[in-house]
Amino acid sequence: MNCCAQDSSASVESLQPRRLLVRLPNWVGDLVMAIPTVQALRRLYPNTLMTALAHPRVVDLVPEDLFDACITCGAGGRLQSLWKTARRIRSTHSDTAIIFPDSFSSALACMLGGVPQRLGYKADGRRMLLQHTLPLDTTQQHRSDKYLALLSLLTQQRMLENTTPGLQSTSVGRAEIRTLLINWGVPEGSPLLLLAPGSQASSRRWPVERFILLARGLQRHTGGFVGLIGSPAERDLCGDIVSRAGGAALNLAGNVSLSHLVDLCKLSTVVVSNDNGAAHIAAASGTPTCVLFGAGDARITGPRGAQVTIVNRQVHCSPCVSNTCQYQLECLTAITVEEVLMVVRDACLSQSIEWKASEENIEL
Repeated sequence: MNCCAQDSSASVESLQPRRLLVRLPNWVGDLVMAIPTVQALRRLYPNTLMTALAHPRVVDLVPEDLFDACITCGAGGRLQSLWKTARRIRSTHSDTAIIFPDSFSSALACMLGGVPQRLGYKADGRRMLLQHTLPLDTTQQHRSDKYLALLSLLTQQRMLENTTPGLQSTSVGRAEIRTLLINWGVPEGSPLLLLAPGSQASSRRWPVERFILLARGLQRHTGGFVGLIGSPAERDLCGDIVSRAGGAALNLAGNVSLSHLVDLCKLSTVVVSNDNGAAHIAAASGTPTCVLFGAGDARITGPRGAQVTIVNRQVHCSPCVSNTCQYQLECLTAITVEEVLMVVRDACLSQSIEWKASEENIEL
């Protein structure tokens, strides 16, 4: 097994993969941002057998039309997971692997899985595990562009690609979601406004009290339904908002798979979300999406799309990458409910949905 790195430019033109393994990113938002690169790979190698390697948490979002097969990373402890993943990789008989994550373990699994040609970024001390590498860009490069740059390791043709991700729903999926919505009491044609209040990091969560006020205001201004979306772990968070918002608010958290979330977004009027995976799915579905940005840098990881509005505040500590905040979430608390309502109003009016005036106080 060849585990020694080579000069990335020495043999790039000789790489003609017959079996290509694509190690996808581990997080929902990152996977969505990688889709333009996967689409470009399929165009570059229309006859190559392409296998996706995905973390179980994102496997529902892997675009089936772009891959011939899909395997998941092994579960268990770190070493157990590594060996399980390596065995699954070996079963694909892949001759080339393009590795999106920057982690040492993702490159090591591909080496242990017997993939002779391994491509990725020079990061996390894994230089000797890769045959062809790119240095990490230290500029404010958007992650979609970062992933697309990996294609320079496979071809010296200039790849002029649209790096705005797109997710397609299916007629079957939309029909299933319509049935679910009717069962949940949402008549077909009624405005449906989705809120995604969760995030792995507390520094990326707009205060719960403001989501409650927003849910009340949206119901009064549109006469529509407000759906709270999130993972099963966020069911209690969304349930708290629903119970305190009252009216026609629904707790959909944990009831919709990632693939069906695309269909749900397609059928929705607008999505308001923290900086999380749902924001990227909504943006890629083409639905008007308002993203409330706290920690992080929207120039690097902000959702892309023609109908995306990013609302953020630059404060003395911006941008930061911390998962917790020592400054009372100044960047997020500076975003008002009224400001978000105005973004949603514009999205509603652009779809000829009535926005009703309301003088009623929406305070808690």
